[in-house]
Amino acid sequence: MALLRARADLPIEAGAPFYEASSTTSQAALVKAGLGVAVLPALAAQRVLEPGLAHALRVRPTVVRTVCIIRHKEYPLSPAAQALIRAIHDYLRDAPLPAGCKRVPAGKKAMA
Repeated sequence: MALLRARADLPIEAGAPFYEASSTTSQAALVKAGLGVAVLPALAAQRVLEPGLAHALRVRPTVVRTVCIIRHKEYPLSPAAQALIRAIHDYLRDAPLPAGCKRVPAGKKAMA
């Protein structure tokens, strides 16, 4: 919201929305009801797309999302947890991606 409030070229109403939603399902419902627009990651947009809604992939700016696994730093991983993490890595390395998504190798920056 601070980004919108800082834009002097936008109407004041743009910085103080009447409706605000954090879940993608709620955002899609508000859009479908004609109450605004939503900015969503491509993966989320494809999940909520239904008749009456349309989406357009944005080329710029490039948005990068990092996926990570968290664990307790003081407890060693069980063999099952280690196997799960390997399976997740294998899946994410080879999983098909929806339009607008691409893999960025670890340690590399996304290029627009």
